[in-house]
Amino acid sequence: MAARRNGRNGQKKQDQRVQAILDTLRREYLPSHPEAQIDAYRYNPASIRLRIIDPGFARKAMMDRDDPIWELLARHLPAETVAEIGLVVLLTPSDDRFGRALDAFFMQRHSVLASLALHVAREFNLSLNEVHYDPTHILLHGA
Repeated sequence: MAARRNGRNGQKKQDQRVQAILDTLRREYLPSHPEAQIDAYRYNPASIRLRIIDPGFARKAMMDRDDPIWELLARHLPAETVAEIGLVVLLTPSDDRFGRALDAFFMQRHSVLASLALHVAREFNLSLNEVHYDPTHILLHGA
């Protein structure tokens, strides 16, 4: 029971770190970037992912977007909280539309790949009498 209680406390502390990141960005970043959208979530017990969608990024090269965000986080958060941020994605609204399209494809990837495999089998008159169906790994050979 003690381990279980410690696990919950550990999870609560981790969730507090996500909330601290969101609170800091809302307080320190949003006032000067009111059109920005901020999201952070715990990816796994050791890693937090952060996404900021800001039209202001359109005026900056991809590589020039990171430093100001990391500097802001380092200035206002404890080092152990910043160390848990494993991924920072900084997008413009048009970048995000493409990302959402990829997310939608990802959710249907198995059916898309299965449809593709069936189409290829029909197109080239391939026998499907003995098939190992694994839609996560499709190899096509030939001209």
